[in-house]
This record gives sequence, structure tokens and C-alpha cells, in this order.
Amino acid sequence: MHRGLKQLCGLEKSYMRKAFCSMRAFVLLKIAQTELNISIYQQKWGIVRNSVENFLAIRCFA
Repeated sequence: MHRGLKQLCGLEKSYMRKAFCSMRAFVLLKIAQTELNISIYQQKWGIVRNSVENFLAIRCFA
């Protein structure tokens, strides 16, 4: 749990409000992990991959 919080949610470099948001994001990732049966790292890279694809699609046609 500690590793996921630090690596995926940026908990180590955050203040109180951001730390709360990081904890909430981690809990949501863990809930989705049990529902989708994939690791939280696969979830993170899925989000990053979709974001990059959307950015490139917008930039290519702009």
C-alpha cells in the first residue's frame, strides 16, 4: 500500500489537502483493482496512455 501511495499518487511531496486527495485517489484505484482484476500500475498506465492518445489526436488536427 505504501509503495502505491508514493509512486502512483504523489503522497510524499504533498501538503495536507493534496495528501487527502492522494489518499482518495489511491482508494479509488484499489476499488477499481478489485472490480477490473488488474493491477493499479496497469490502471495508471491506461490513464496515461489514453491521455497521450487524446492529446496527440487533438494536436494532429489542430
